[in-house]
Amino acid sequence: MSQINNHYLQKKQNNSNYDENYSLLSQSLDYLQKEEDKINSDIDKFENSLILKEKKLAKLQNSQLNKMNDISQENINQTSKLKFEDKSSYLSQNLNDKMNNDKNNYNKSQFQKQHQNLEQQQQKQQQQVNKQDSNDNNLIQGKKQNDSNEIFTFNQLQDSSPQQKQNGQKPKNEKLKERQIKFAANSIAGINAQKQIKTNQDSFVLQPNLINDNYLHFFGVFDGHGNHGHQVSGLIKQCIVKNLKKQFQKVLSNSNKQPNKYYTPQEIQNIFKSSIQQTSTYLERSTVDTYASGSTFLGILVDFYNNKIYSGNIGDSIALLGQKLNQKTDKMDIQQLIVEHKPSNQSEKQRIIESGGRVHCQKDIFGNPVGPLRVWLSNQDYPGLAMTRSIGDTCGAKAGIISEPEIQQYNIDRLNQNLIIMGSDGLFDYLDNQQAFESIQKLVDDNQIISAAEKLQNEAIEQWKKR
Repeated sequence: MSQINNHYLQKKQNNSNYDENYSLLSQSLDYLQKEEDKINSDIDKFENSLILKEKKLAKLQNSQLNKMNDISQENINQTSKLKFEDKSSYLSQNLNDKMNNDKNNYNKSQFQKQHQNLEQQQQKQQQQVNKQDSNDNNLIQGKKQNDSNEIFTFNQLQDSSPQQKQNGQKPKNEKLKERQIKFAANSIAGINAQKQIKTNQDSFVLQPNLINDNYLHFFGVFDGHGNHGHQVSGLIKQCIVKNLKKQFQKVLSNSNKQPNKYYTPQEIQNIFKSSIQQTSTYLERSTVDTYASGSTFLGILVDFYNNKIYSGNIGDSIALLGQKLNQKTDKMDIQQLIVEHKPSNQSEKQRIIESGGRVHCQKDIFGNPVGPLRVWLSNQDYPGLAMTRSIGDTCGAKAGIISEPEIQQYNIDRLNQNLIIMGSDGLFDYLDNQQAFESIQKLVDDNQIISAAEKLQNEAIEQWKKR
């Protein structure tokens, strides 16, 4: 009996657990049903929203299509209008042309008479100018041969008493003695190892009567190198004369010079150096690529007042001064007017090494030195410049390449002939100093200045061919 009761109690307990589980399951089903209804509601809302957006898009497309049709029709109308206007303009232009032709034909005879009268007046004026020029002792006579060959003659009047010189005074016009300066220039492109003509990267300046006082005359040679070397030398040519004039005017304004005073040699040297530095600075700030391109600078200022020559130099271009010992002989005393800035110059070589650069020649495949000494960075075989100073070549700054000019002063003989030869390494690598003067002395004595410049060039070419 006791076992039956226990079995009954156990079964009742099981039924109670079942009822409880069923209740929990029923609650879960109700929750899931509610979530499903909620999701279905969200889906319906999304579908309705999508349908509305599609309708709006269709409406917008129709509106755009209508606008395009309107624009197209307007363009058609405008084209028709333009055609009509063009036709009208054409007819109007024809009418105007006809009227102008009639007017021109009517006035043609009168115009010709006026033109003839004007030419006659100009001829009379020119005759008066020529007559005045022939009486003017400060006449500049010039003749251009071509872009690379120029000659000028400048009749320079000068006389200075010892007292005037000592006081820095300008000479009086009534005691002038004629002094003449003649000059010519010639430049051609070089040829590479494959016998192909290279771009001519040389530029030059011929500027007599620099500041319009008949005493100062400037000449310059600028030898470019690198891919943009011609741009560098060309920009130097454009800037240097302008900077010189500005600096002379600046010194004149700041010093309150008296009318009878002139620039001292020291003032001229300072002006020269400052002008070169300004030109270099301008180039650095320009759009010209100067990373691996640059140029030499060689400038000569002839000062007839102080009887001086001032040389300004950056790089390896050369200027020579030849002075006849006397009028009875053709022998000339030859003087180099600059110090070459090359690695073979011991002071320049030492400066490069102290700046962190290296100096050595290029080497062939067997390790043998080839060619001239060159400047290299401390850890790279670059840039390999054959000069120690240059305007540009910013890649070589860490190797000691600088654009600092050297200015020097020399005396000139007022009584005997003075001859200056300026040239790039393309000239003086193939002609020595004595040979250069001897080859042109007779031509210079015969006043054949252009021929002298051409002969120097041809002599260098012939020497190059022999090598």
